[in-house]
Amino acid sequence: MKKITSLTFLVLFAATAAAQNWETFKYESGDLLFQELECETCLPLSKVTPATGKHHFTHVGMAYVVSDSVWVIEALEQQVRLVPLKDFVQRQGTGGRQAALSVGRIAAQHQHLTGRALGWALEQRGVPYDHDFTINNDKFFSSELIFEAFKAANKGDVLFDPEPMSFNDPATYKPHPLWKKYFEEIGIVVPEGKTSVSPAALANDENVEIIASF
Repeated sequence: MKKITSLTFLVLFAATAAAQNWETFKYESGDLLFQELECETCLPLSKVTPATGKHHFTHVGMAYVVSDSVWVIEALEQQVRLVPLKDFVQRQGTGGRQAALSVGRIAAQHQHLTGRALGWALEQRGVPYDHDFTINNDKFFSSELIFEAFKAANKGDVLFDPEPMSFNDPATYKPHPLWKKYFEEIGIVVPEGKTSVSPAALANDENVEIIASF
């Protein structure tokens, strides 16, 4: 009887896990939503940042749950903006597929910061996108917005440790050709070694737990 009960539980658990998708998942405000996107800087970014499991995350936003609706505050393209979860999810990912989505939840001991971080991020709507990928310049790229939001929520103390950003190809230790071309086109020197934070670094941070992937 115990074996039958255990088997039944496993079957039901597997069926529940299989049925859960990005539409039925129970999001919480402050969850970090990671993606692998297909964009101008996404491929070169995936080449120079660490993987999280099988994923090379190139973008991150923050969930904002209002009643039964889920929105995402993000820095993408031209500015910081608020978009419906459906629009966030149904973007083109690598290889022309729908972008992979993973949900990261802030560690329990820091959950009290999520409300203030979200409020701060929402106040940044309309702030220009940071095409330079450098911090402290009154513009934001995706992971910079999250980094600064939690820093503000934590009264100026960083929650995620920034680290020297590398745009070098790991195989040659020289600037990746795609990054070299990108920075030449916007007219700045490759900011190799400058302190920053990437979506991949956030996903791998000890204060973030990846709790679901779709």
